[in-house]
Amino acid sequence: MTVSGGGLHFTQISIRNVQKHEAVKFRLRRAGTSLAEISRTLGVGQSATSAVSLGDRRSRRIEAAIAEVLKTTPEALWPERYKVKRGDRA
Repeated sequence: MTVSGGGLHFTQISIRNVQKHEAVKFRLRRAGTSLAEISRTLGVGQSATSAVSLGDRRSRRIEAAIAEVLKTTPEALWPERYKVKRGDRA
């Protein structure tokens, strides 16, 4: 199955998402927390937090909470989700 925009196969996209998800989980562990802890803090289900980290769903609130713990921004963690608009500077 080919996805439009670059000819990437679905499995290639899934692997990239899983790799990024695992990297986020690793960084959270190094920071002394986890996706589960962020879920509890926000009062959302763990599946919602995992889905956001995997790129299956979007939630600016969850993205912001993860980024805050990692001392970064959602844009830096998931640049593909935050495309720069024409005329904006990166």
